[in-house]
Amino acid sequence: MKLKLPTRLISVGTSDEDLKLIPSELLPADTQYITLSHCWGKKIFTTLRRDNRTQFLNQIPTAALTKTFKDAIYTTKKLGFKYLWIDSLCIIQDDEVDWQHEAALMGHVYSNSTLNVAAADAEDGDTGLFFERTTTQMRAWRLSLPESKNPPRTSIWNCATRSMTRNMLDFCVLSGRAWTYQERFLPPRTLHFGQFQTVWECRTMKAHEIFPESVDDGEKSIVSLSCDLLENPDYHNVAATWPLIFSGYCGRNLTFSRDKLVAISGVARAVAPWLGPRYLAGLWEKDLIAQLMWSVRILGLTYDASLESYRAPSWSWASTDNFLYPADPVSLGTYTTLATVVEAETTFPLDQFGEVSGGFIRLLCPAIYQGSLDTKEWKHYDNCEVRIAGLEVLHWRIYPDRILNELEGSLLFVPILDGFGNWGFPCIWGLILKSVAHDEYRRVGAFEVTEDPDFEELQASILAKEYQDSRILRII
Repeated sequence: MKLKLPTRLISVGTSDEDLKLIPSELLPADTQYITLSHCWGKKIFTTLRRDNRTQFLNQIPTAALTKTFKDAIYTTKKLGFKYLWIDSLCIIQDDEVDWQHEAALMGHVYSNSTLNVAAADAEDGDTGLFFERTTTQMRAWRLSLPESKNPPRTSIWNCATRSMTRNMLDFCVLSGRAWTYQERFLPPRTLHFGQFQTVWECRTMKAHEIFPESVDDGEKSIVSLSCDLLENPDYHNVAATWPLIFSGYCGRNLTFSRDKLVAISGVARAVAPWLGPRYLAGLWEKDLIAQLMWSVRILGLTYDASLESYRAPSWSWASTDNFLYPADPVSLGTYTTLATVVEAETTFPLDQFGEVSGGFIRLLCPAIYQGSLDTKEWKHYDNCEVRIAGLEVLHWRIYPDRILNELEGSLLFVPILDGFGNWGFPCIWGLILKSVAHDEYRRVGAFEVTEDPDFEELQASILAKEYQDSRILRII
């Protein structure tokens, strides 16, 4: 059943004078519309505001619009559609209440559109959808190959370099923006206008101008993840796909860091029927312990903007700007939980899938180790020297969440999973915590111990400490 229309749509009309904003309550429920996915850029451009809302309801001045918006309107008309949705022209940009309300509906806006048009290589509104190109940039080579000698037979193949078919969507301007992740994931079909060619992408095929009858380039794209969920929407499949979704999203750029959770809220809402009902700042209450074991993939930062203002609890992947390894069933292998979730809460102003203002988890941990790290000579992915009272000097693989100086001083090492990694080796995974108040901590990293004497020593120590030193830790 089709969900309701966006709150407002742009009626493109037949001439520039007909362009206007129209409340969807005046339209039939089955009205079809196109959405636009674009990069705002740094230049100031005309948007919907409280002081021009009445004017827009009568007529949107075409001359004041960016080239990208004009091209999107032109495309909408050429494809035979009457209505278009553009975020900056359909959401009142200087009305916080309207923005929050519409942001919560963003997932429905894109998933219920008939088509999404993507300005794939437009850095700002001045670029537009269309580029001047030469035909050689869109032409496959015809190659004749012998199939047999007797009887002699040849076949004709259309060939192109891998970069001609794959790299456009991987490295286009939109691929680096956080908001555009769900704008590619949610629509049923998208038409990407790139610098060198146009690409059609839907849930059954991807076609380039070079290969208009579809091409399989072997990549696990955002849309293919969406297809996997639709074809096999059971808990285990969705639970395995969600970490791939957020790890693909992390590392993308945001103008406002507070939008980290809001910009993917549409996807979270879409998978909630299988993973929910409780969504906790990017993680799900069910099987929460395993989800805590995300880790940073690329480090080397001396500065992290995510430390400037609060946007998520430290145990959430949304608290960092780094690229991540997700904690998914494939990477973790077979495991049992060592810790138990006693309580988990997040505080959100309007929408549990959107922005949060606070949150905590309380873990019952059977084994807790206080110690320190020696990171002077340490390089990412190498084992690090760990000093824990009562144990010999250990060498564990550690994954700092942000910057190295967070790992200075006294730390808590808390094993939370025990099992076998994806290579079949025994492994213990855990969190690295730093005290912020009495029995209140924040996450600063993760660790992994596997297939060496340190593993056996740690495992024996956990068994000896279990239920003797159990303690509840509050992590914020």
